[in-house]
Amino acid sequence: MSRRSDLDRLYNLLDRLEANVGSKQRFKDCTGYMDWPERGVYFFFAEDETRNSTDQLRLTRIGPHAVSSGSGTSL
Repeated sequence: MSRRSDLDRLYNLLDRLEANVGSKQRFKDCTGYMDWPERGVYFFFAEDETRNSTDQLRLTRIGPHAVSSGSGTSL
């Protein structure tokens, strides 16, 4: 697979995930009191940048959320 096809596949999976959960959460609107999963992965998107030749927001960061034993749940 090429880099472009890998990126297209990633963004397609992220679109499907967003469709399943309803929408993206804006970081500035999030609190520790929301119903977050205990473990997982987070994705940050740039609000003012899109992918080349698409209208999809550009993914800027992927990170783990409390994935190791004994880790906390705060960013």
